[in-house]
Amino acid sequence: MISSLTVGGVYESLKAVIGLTKVAADSAVDQKVKAAIFEVQSALYSLQGDALQEREARGKLIAELERMQRELEDLKNQRAKLDGYELYEIEPGHFVYESISQEPSSLNHYVCPKCYQSGTLGILQTTKLKTGQTSWNCSLGCGFVLLTGVARPMPPIRPSSYNARQW
Repeated sequence: MISSLTVGGVYESLKAVIGLTKVAADSAVDQKVKAAIFEVQSALYSLQGDALQEREARGKLIAELERMQRELEDLKNQRAKLDGYELYEIEPGHFVYESISQEPSSLNHYVCPKCYQSGTLGILQTTKLKTGQTSWNCSLGCGFVLLTGVARPMPPIRPSSYNARQW
C-alpha cells in the first residue's frame, strides 16, 4: 500500500517539474522542443490528476476501515454483554436467559429470549396474577409474554338469595 507521505512527495515533485517545464517553454527554443515540452506537461498533469484520485481513494478506504473497526469493537462489546447470560428453564418447556454474573453486588435477573436473539437485553418483569400464575413481560415491549405456574380454578358461582327462591 502506498503511504500518504509517498503520494504527497510524488505530488510535490510533479508540481516542481511542471514549474520547471513552464520556465523552459518560455525561453527561446524551437517549435519541436516546445511540442515535446507540451507533451511532457500534459503527461505530468495527467499523472498529477491520477495521484490526486489515488489520494482521495486512499482517504476513503482509510475512513471505511476506521468505521469497520468501530463497528467490530461495538459488536465485541455487545457480544461480551450477551456472554453474561445462559439459557435457563423456568419450568418444563419455558426458557429465558438468566444472568450469570460472579459479582456479589449484581442482582440475579432474567432476559427475554426474543430480545436476546436480536442482540438486545430486555429485562423480564414479573406480575402475580389473580389466577395464581406469574406473568413474565419484556421491558422493551417486544411482545414477549410467558405465563408460569398452575392456574387455580375459578371458584364456583354461588346462587344469591334471590335465585334460591322457589317461585
